[in-house]
Amino acid sequence: MAKTTVSKRAATAFDIPLFPSIALGTVLCCGFYFLILLPQFRHPLVLRYALCHWVAIVSAWLFFTAMVYMGSKWFVLSRQNRLAIAAESLMNELVDHRAQWDLEPTMDGFRRAMSLQSLLRLQAPEILSSWFAQRIIGVVNRQVERRSIARLDEDLQNLSDRDADAQHASYAMVRINCWAMPMLGFLGTVIGISDRKSTRLNSSHLVISYAVFCLKKK
Repeated sequence: MAKTTVSKRAATAFDIPLFPSIALGTVLCCGFYFLILLPQFRHPLVLRYALCHWVAIVSAWLFFTAMVYMGSKWFVLSRQNRLAIAAESLMNELVDHRAQWDLEPTMDGFRRAMSLQSLLRLQAPEILSSWFAQRIIGVVNRQVERRSIARLDEDLQNLSDRDADAQHASYAMVRINCWAMPMLGFLGTVIGISDRKSTRLNSSHLVISYAVFCLKKK
């Protein structure tokens, strides 16, 4: 159960909540259409591009939603970068002063892992919640549970792969938008061509009907 909980926590650690991105993206999209409809910003080319069809409106909404999501990602990554630097400095300090923390080289790997686990629990919660610190804690916890560091390299690789998969999965919304927007553009083109042909056919039918009517009168 503990391993399952850790895996779920790792899988969701890189995720950004979707609802705030959707809500703020919707507000920005509405603001964009409000601005382009104002008399001082009204331009025929912009109106034709942005309001030609409902597909264009949906594409604009997807764009603003993805933009907000990527902005949230950038903010989170910037914060995690600062926390990673702080966590790295903490680890270097522990290594440089390992004598006073009872981390002697003569200790076996299991005892060093236990000592490091105890020291990590004493650090600031903000640093411990960072992705970098969580990776270190995950590695240390596995060594303590196994009571050996014989599979340390394997654990490092597994945790690296797990975080890489979680990071990739966290961009699912962006990938969906990148797939949907060109498809919507293609759909809009098909609908536009169909509407144009339908209009021409209706015009042709009217002309033919009028010609037949005139011939019957003669």
